Amino acid sequence: MKQILVILTLTLPLFSRPEYFIGFGRIEKDGFVPDGEKTAFRLECAEKFEVGTRLWVLGYGRGNVIFVDEFLRLPKEGAKAIPKSHTAGSLSIELVSVDPWCDHMPIVGPGERRQYLIVTLKFKNQTDLSVEIALKRSFLSLDESKEGSPVSGLSLRSKEGTGSGKTALTLKGGEERTVQWRGDNLYEEGHHQRSLYVILSFASGKEQWLVRNSGIVRVTE
Repeated sequence: MKQILVILTLTLPLFSRPEYFIGFGRIEKDGFVPDGEKTAFRLECAEKFEVGTRLWVLGYGRGNVIFVDEFLRLPKEGAKAIPKSHTAGSLSIELVSVDPWCDHMPIVGPGERRQYLIVTLKFKNQTDLSVEIALKRSFLSLDESKEGSPVSGLSLRSKEGTGSGKTALTLKGGEERTVQWRGDNLYEEGHHQRSLYVILSFASGKEQWLVRNSGIVRVTE
């Protein structure tokens, strides 16, 4: 599955030199503990977090400190607790459907990538003012219980059916709109008839929304 590089110090209890860090973890009494690790790290971040908070963190580690460039709050209960619709503040967002498929027509050559993903979302502006909403992060997983891996390349679907490269849209006051987003080659070949779980994180100013849904990976032959 295509993902952003994860670099962790696994052989040493602390970062022996500045290293990029990207991954999930939980705030424990002694600090932030990345998934699969036992060592707790101090997060250098303007935001403060309660014990038990689950996070996705992007930053870099030095010694026993992770300097946070970006973070995403997640439900304490895990991936299954992320809803397909989220209403908060100015917007209501619903991840209506997830449609992944692999194109094998007429044949697929060695190393050829033809994996596609279309997601349909419904937005509703609950205010009288225009609101700009942007897709901040996308995660894909083949495991219902896991948030998965971050991916890039999902964008608003163009009139031609391809990805437009645009990741933001503006809703007028009171407007409801259903739109599709498309991404190509975001997951690996060979997962036909399996459920692909998609997490999308949207933001408008300081407001954030998190939605999740899944679809079966189809194959056209």
